[in-house]
Amino acid sequence: MTEERRPFSRYKPSIALALLGLLLLLYFYAVGQFFFKGYLLDLGSPSQVAQRYAYFLVFWMVLGGFASLLLAWGISLLLSGDKEPQFLEDWGKIPDKGFLIAASVLGLLFPILVRVFVLQGAPLTDDESCYQFSAELLASGRLYTDSPPLKLFFDRAFMINNGRLYSQYFLGWPALMVPGVWLGIVGYMNAIYSALTVPAIFLSLRRMVGSSWAKLGVVLYLTSPMLMVGAATKMSHTTCMMALAWTLWFTLRACDEDSPSWSHAGVSFFFSLAFFIRPTCAIGIGAPMLVYWLLGQRKREQSTLTALVWFAVPATVMASLFLAINYLQNGSITAVAYQKVFEYTRINGYRFSNWKNLSEVVVHNFDFTKPMKGLSISGTGLLRMNAALFGWPLSLAFIFFAGWKKKTFLLWASVGCFLLLHGFIADVGIDSFGPVHFFELALPFLLLTILGLHNSTSSLFSLTQHASKEEELHPLAVFPVALMFVFIALSVLMYTPVRLHALHNIGQDTGLPFEAARKHKLKQAVVFSSMPFSIQCASKPTKHFVYWRPNNDPALKNNILWVNHLDVQSDKRLMKHFPGRKGYVMGWRRDCQVDYIPLAILKPGSFPKGWIGGSGKGLQPPPTAKK
Repeated sequence: MTEERRPFSRYKPSIALALLGLLLLLYFYAVGQFFFKGYLLDLGSPSQVAQRYAYFLVFWMVLGGFASLLLAWGISLLLSGDKEPQFLEDWGKIPDKGFLIAASVLGLLFPILVRVFVLQGAPLTDDESCYQFSAELLASGRLYTDSPPLKLFFDRAFMINNGRLYSQYFLGWPALMVPGVWLGIVGYMNAIYSALTVPAIFLSLRRMVGSSWAKLGVVLYLTSPMLMVGAATKMSHTTCMMALAWTLWFTLRACDEDSPSWSHAGVSFFFSLAFFIRPTCAIGIGAPMLVYWLLGQRKREQSTLTALVWFAVPATVMASLFLAINYLQNGSITAVAYQKVFEYTRINGYRFSNWKNLSEVVVHNFDFTKPMKGLSISGTGLLRMNAALFGWPLSLAFIFFAGWKKKTFLLWASVGCFLLLHGFIADVGIDSFGPVHFFELALPFLLLTILGLHNSTSSLFSLTQHASKEEELHPLAVFPVALMFVFIALSVLMYTPVRLHALHNIGQDTGLPFEAARKHKLKQAVVFSSMPFSIQCASKPTKHFVYWRPNNDPALKNNILWVNHLDVQSDKRLMKHFPGRKGYVMGWRRDCQVDYIPLAILKPGSFPKGWIGGSGKGLQPPPTAKK
């Protein structure tokens, strides 16, 4: 009788804890349904947390956090009967090669699914079409194209149009998009680089804490809503993180006593690639890696000179390309396109611009006038990262247990260097899928999380083994891993669906103009649209960041050319330059339907003028514009 009751008595505490945890989750669900329409997020803030999103996070952190603790402790009690739980033993037996292949496929598949079924192929930000424009330029062998006729029709934010038309962004990510231009899969290139990030994370963690823990790190990467959604867009953050992840692995490999010569070239190439994509993020995360690499050469048998030569070759090539692009685009090896866009915005009278005054702007997206504001922005960024990275009630819960060993200190140095360098950043970045200006911090945070899990598990195992003479595993020894898996499960089941629902609504809105164009069967058309290009319909109260019309292809040969609407008479002047096309003026109805009205049937004054902004000087080009 005693032996028959023992299993059930062992389950009773776990069942009780599970029921309490599920009750808290039910509370969380009920609050969302009754007060917040199923936690319909507002978002739309580049800095502080938007109100409805803040409410969601409060209830998620409190109710979801306590529910996670209860469920994890219940699972720990169940797993504590054996010397080593069977699932941990089975997990360690999974072959590294097979796991890595499967995980890389998932790293490719998940972003594709998000792009197709959640975003519906629509943009999340105005930046995305700028990156694609740059990629199309590079694919045609150019760094810029001539400004089109009546160029104010082609002005928009983030673009220089001073006789040369090109984007303000660095060309590292557009260069990686070029194969997508040739193959017609530009929107899926980030997914490919997401898959290529998986081996770098796995290999780096395997060197630090072994294969089993490295696999858990890959699981965290694949279940991160922020990382997977970022890889579903045309933004640059995914590739910058990919380049930095490989920089880290090559750095660790290059410091081995038997390191091959090519490993030093790998360090400089991937760091230079990250710099080509997002320079400040590359320096913030990667500079400590370069210091670590340099110091590591003192302990190697090979000569430091050999390592420096191998390092210098890719670095010199990439640096020369960077400076050459500056010169060819902007007229000076030290002038980047971000500076040129400021210059053009001023001489263009702030027309079709996000700015009204640039007198206080020194470096793009940095504000050096208010030090305390920079600290507040960084604090907001860490708060948003804590929620968005893994979708856990406390995504950064384990990093504080990572310790301060040599390789761990390297990761902490990357975090510190990044925060120091971004101490004066003007904003955290769009909140559609995470704090994008802090996105690359995901790399050290992910690795520190696994190191923290490893250290806390090892410490608790040693502590409980010394304290108890029994051979059975103590619940505390498996609690950290159980908590991690509970966090992952609740993120997938409760946090991520809320976030993806908001993104799905955004995709419906930002994709409406393109869907309407397909329904109207527009062919060889010029569509005149005003700002904002997309309005809130399905996404209310969720705000998005698509205000400007998309860029056209550099050759102006796309089936539909999107241009600024000024007024009917001016629009008809532009159509004289496109005699083989039909003109349409895009307008929004109150029921959120898009109309494409034939320009030919409109008379001057019969349709409202479009937004120009700035000085409003119509079609006259700025007097100091240069070709």
